[in-house]
Amino acid sequence: MRLLPRSLFGRLALLLMSLMLVSQLFTLGLLRFSHQQIEAQQLAEQVIDTLAELETALQGFAPDERVAFLALRHRPYSINLEPAAEVMPPNASPWQHPHAERVLQSLASFGMVVQSARLQIQPKQQIWLPIRMLGEPYWLVIPLGTPPPRMGRTLL
Repeated sequence: MRLLPRSLFGRLALLLMSLMLVSQLFTLGLLRFSHQQIEAQQLAEQVIDTLAELETALQGFAPDERVAFLALRHRPYSINLEPAAEVMPPNASPWQHPHAERVLQSLASFGMVVQSARLQIQPKQQIWLPIRMLGEPYWLVIPLGTPPPRMGRTLL
């Protein structure tokens, strides 16, 4: 029993179908990589914009009022700034997370180089970055992925 067709036409047809399958798989891989790069770049831009907005907002507050302002502004599944004295970040450990590394590379392209980033996996994936803003230490918390969908009514 032979797996390859005996005729030249059959062999060429099999070769053509296998090449089309390989090209489709390559295209899907390239599309996925491109999408992930764009997503990381957009998240980095959002982080930079949020930091600029927070710095402008926090300049008008006294140090104790800043903590209250940040607590009021805290939103789940959003970029948040946490006072370093108020929160306990995840433990520092070696980690490999492709999306987090792409986000850090995109932030580095904007001039924000972070040396000791920490990754939280549970209950939601987040990157914790130590930063200094207005002379005080903070943790910048960046969510990875998308928030869970809201459960609403499905009546038409």
